[in-house]
Amino acid sequence: MSKNQSSPSLTLDSGSYNQTITLGNSMQPIVVTYGGATSSLTITGLPYTQSGNTVTTNKTFPTAGTYSGTITTVSSGGCNEIIQNILVTVNAPEVTNTGGTTTGGNTSTSGNNSTAQSCTDRTYVPDDNFEAELIVLGYDDVMDDYVCKGNISSVTNINLRAKFINDASGINSFSALTFL
Repeated sequence: MSKNQSSPSLTLDSGSYNQTITLGNSMQPIVVTYGGATSSLTITGLPYTQSGNTVTTNKTFPTAGTYSGTITTVSSGGCNEIIQNILVTVNAPEVTNTGGTTTGGNTSTSGNNSTAQSCTDRTYVPDDNFEAELIVLGYDDVMDDYVCKGNISSVTNINLRAKFINDASGINSFSALTFL
């Protein structure tokens, strides 16, 4: 059976339209090729590059969350267009830090991490980039705008340079902080 050349076509060459990754990891690039009656694609929600009729979507995400996009064929002649949704779920990394110095020497502490369920004394951290960095460093385990004070009260230094933090609310709970 041959495909009608007057119909749009969209072929997934590599990657997956639905992906789940951990914060700090890149998504698997989505590579698609269009043909048939398709003259171009409209892509929303995610960045892409194009070479001929091949389009690659790829991104590293700054915070945990759900990100979506859409690829739509653009054809002539009144054909039904192909609409393909993309969904990337970015999960916060599992917290395994039990104290000590993290890789790179950015943070020192003698505290242990507590999960949100066992923590009753929490500090409000409204900036998602700030909280994401606390998760990466092992002081928090879920993006919920709070961090357990017991996880950060003995931190003596932390490097937040180039982390795109707009609101440092909650930094006052780093009571042992000597270097920021």
